[in-house]
Amino acid sequence: MAWHSGYPLSQTILTSLHLNSLLSSEQRPLDAIRFQSRKKVRPEDVPLVSKVLRSYCLGLAKCCNLVINEIYTEHYYEEEDFLTNTFTQDLLTNIEVADIQVLINDAIDSLLDLDLSETHCRAIRQRMEARRSLLDAMTPWQVGSEFEKSSSWKSVLDLVPSLSTSHDLGIPVTSAFSERVQRYLASNAPPRPMIETTWIDAMKDLQSLCENTLEAYRLGEVALTMSPPALMVRIARFPHLGRCIILTFGLQRFVWNFASRTPPPSTYSRAVIQGLMFKGGAVAGRLLHMDLLVTDLRDHVMAGDIIFDPTNWEIELPSDPRYQVARKVDEFLNKAMEVSITRLENASSTLLIIARNTLISTG
Repeated sequence: MAWHSGYPLSQTILTSLHLNSLLSSEQRPLDAIRFQSRKKVRPEDVPLVSKVLRSYCLGLAKCCNLVINEIYTEHYYEEEDFLTNTFTQDLLTNIEVADIQVLINDAIDSLLDLDLSETHCRAIRQRMEARRSLLDAMTPWQVGSEFEKSSSWKSVLDLVPSLSTSHDLGIPVTSAFSERVQRYLASNAPPRPMIETTWIDAMKDLQSLCENTLEAYRLGEVALTMSPPALMVRIARFPHLGRCIILTFGLQRFVWNFASRTPPPSTYSRAVIQGLMFKGGAVAGRLLHMDLLVTDLRDHVMAGDIIFDPTNWEIELPSDPRYQVARKVDEFLNKAMEVSITRLENASSTLLIIARNTLISTG
């Protein structure tokens, strides 16, 4: 969670000796990614390490990769609010999420065979289930794929109280994090101390991340209730979000409320809602941006004009003036959708205010 707060990986996650033992700068098959030990006891002889800890660490590394992919696929300016330098460490970019979830499921099933008390077994299971749900929830949404990810985020959110309750069962192992590894990873940058955070603060950040991302995915519900012919469109300027966008009243209120949440949503949550707003040229893959433009033209620029008569697009005879008008309008709309960010910032026409990087930053 310290990484989500803006600290680099070299000060947070990658200082872990367990991850340092698993990860490398080379892409390897999943079976080859195992703990390296110089001691006489091999990790394979300790199932709690070779199965449970290994699968959890692999899930953690893959979640980092998924978060980075989510942010890098959006319009994002790398600022101090989120640093995604991986320091040449391969975060399982070539490993599928499903393969790691299989390892986690096997690890959960093997808990009953280990010599653990019931309370410790339950606590470990809850953490493994939370990591499994995070893997599914953080997989970037793609247009045409299953949209519903709220259930995965709710699963993590429901586990937060039990994670906090069982926290006292663990023993802090400060030796599992190494400043030497931190200095090695950041050898080309000024040395910085490792970041330490309290469990209470980490759980608050995790709960906030889940709640904000759940709210972002509610955008699909808003878009689903919109009917393009009945859209009422207005220009909305969001100072905290950095850009203007043509929005319906419902979407405008939704984005305003999201941007105004306190504390501000994390970079990841903002990247999620940005993707839902703009992937595939539609809001949540359901409400086309073109419908927003057409509605704005029809209602505010050329209200009642026959140029936007829907029957124009039903004509198939090229010599018909209505066919030609429809093609000209299509050409104009396509060009309006492709306007560069520079023109967007200077544009006065509502047609030029569909900004793809609306949710880059909260300030």
